[in-house]
Amino acid sequence: QLELNPFVIFKMHVNNDTLLFRGSKQQSSPVLTGTSNPNWSEAKELKNTGGWSFKSPTLEPKDKNMKELFIELQVMHQGMGGASYQLGSVRLPIFGTTAVQDPGVPTDINLSDPKQSPFLNVWLPLNTVDADGQRIPNPSGEVHLMILWVPNSQTAASKRLPKTPRGFLHYQLRSKENLSVIREPIYDIEVPKRGY
Repeated sequence: QLELNPFVIFKMHVNNDTLLFRGSKQQSSPVLTGTSNPNWSEAKELKNTGGWSFKSPTLEPKDKNMKELFIELQVMHQGMGGASYQLGSVRLPIFGTTAVQDPGVPTDINLSDPKQSPFLNVWLPLNTVDADGQRIPNPSGEVHLMILWVPNSQTAASKRLPKTPRGFLHYQLRSKENLSVIREPIYDIEVPKRGY
């Protein structure tokens, strides 16, 4: 198996602009060395946080330009002498429909919609741009994202919710643990919890 030194570059785009966060247009994860299956939650210094976290600037979803907001994650390999190249990328809309339509990526996400969950836990395929400028899925490679929308103005109910993606995941799992029957997500059927 090919061993890589992967790292991830995170950017947020609105129309043709890249948003600044703390004076920079991009954030980078630490480089993992010698792996074909990178997992930042297994890195010694990141075990307590459950992986690497990227943060956004303050966003106002009611701003009409924010409808076009999407995040971009570029998975990179750091080679000899610090030279790096892209292994694939994924773009994900945050506040509803946008012009971004990557293969295998949902377009109906609106994390600021109170009727939807503010938490997204999803695996997305990496894409590469071909010679014609079309984005095509890579033969292999996925990115696991956990995204949490925390509104600026919070209600009494939202103040009680967890403020980290990992905390929200545990919050959701705790509510399912109390059920005698759970819903199987692939076939959308109810199954007894015993055995899971």
